[in-house]
Amino acid sequence: MNLNQSDLNKKVEEFKEKRNTAVNRKGYSSFGINNEVNLTNYYWFKNRLSKDECQKAIDLGLSKNPESADTFSGNASTVRKSNVSWLPIRPDITWLLDHLKECVLEANETWGIEYCGFWESIQFTHYNEVGSHYDFHLDIGPGHGFRKISIVVQLSDPATYEGGDLIIDTGSNTTTCPRGLGNVILFPSILIHKVTPVTKGERFSLVSWVSGPNWK
Repeated sequence: MNLNQSDLNKKVEEFKEKRNTAVNRKGYSSFGINNEVNLTNYYWFKNRLSKDECQKAIDLGLSKNPESADTFSGNASTVRKSNVSWLPIRPDITWLLDHLKECVLEANETWGIEYCGFWESIQFTHYNEVGSHYDFHLDIGPGHGFRKISIVVQLSDPATYEGGDLIIDTGSNTTTCPRGLGNVILFPSILIHKVTPVTKGERFSLVSWVSGPNWK
């Protein structure tokens, strides 16, 4: 099923209404979470990956020959414009998974989200030209309701590009996540988020998810 921009916007707004209703009631039973949990915040680690580790990840991602990125509904450049490749969960990225696992364990003390582990390959994203972006979207979509916590690793030095900010819609407002080489940002996968257009330079990042029982 192919959706145009209007259809995509409608689906995002429908999800916002459902999510905001839960927030306003101070409960998350509609998402299978107890009423004491706040799922509208993110958690971050400053410079978690070293400069050398970031470059190692970039070299690995580029070696996989990134291709034009798709959305759940197909290739819609008005929604998303970037190139991606995939890093399978294999022994050669154990060093990276060790970082991500430790970040998830600490961050999830805030949410208490039920999850099982890394079920999908890690996405390497190259915002390779001016105008590259990813508009507001959800990481849970058709066939991906099992994504529980989203993880974004910033691989580029902020001094080398402009724009390209990660923005999260928390329900009551939007917040811009901290920029930094090696920063790791984690948030519940039910949160709507975007990457603003790159206006200068190029931006590299990794995106991963820990998965578990589908959101209810």
